[in-house]
Amino acid sequence: WRLTPGDKGKDKKIPFNPETGRPAASNKPETWSDYETAADAYDRYGYTGVGFMFTKDSGIVGVDIDHCYDKITGEFNDTAKAIISKQSTYTEFSPSGTGIHLFFKGRMPEGGSKNSTTGVEMYDSLRYFTMTGNKLEGAPDIIADDNGTLAWIHETYIRSAKKSKKKSRSKKNA
Repeated sequence: WRLTPGDKGKDKKIPFNPETGRPAASNKPETWSDYETAADAYDRYGYTGVGFMFTKDSGIVGVDIDHCYDKITGEFNDTAKAIISKQSTYTEFSPSGTGIHLFFKGRMPEGGSKNSTTGVEMYDSLRYFTMTGNKLEGAPDIIADDNGTLAWIHETYIRSAKKSKKKSRSKKNA
């Protein structure tokens, strides 16, 4: 992937096909490659980093928590603390250094993948994560088998927060 200037001062993390040098797409597997090819292109062509594409067949689910880490204080917000403490798995900082990506072997619960209010997202296909290799201190080097954590994260930070938001809106309209 390559960091490119975007609208309103927010940079974009564009995935590239390491074999053609053209942009890749999350819904076009022919634009993806294996790790070795991507790592070679990263070194050869000076990309910003290597990404991981989620597919249903991989059995890997990624959890993205945005803006959860304060670089000055070195503290995580309450949401990130709760999720990190629920189950130990491979976790790394996102390119901004203020978010984290957690990886689990398992299945993603149904009912949505993102909640902007909580800053938590969860994906198992048609999405890629930019990888940094900047692993969270104390996190294992391996991706853990889900022990119920994905369902808990989904219910607590993705689905439930959306339900309560809808309830509060309908009370205001009553």
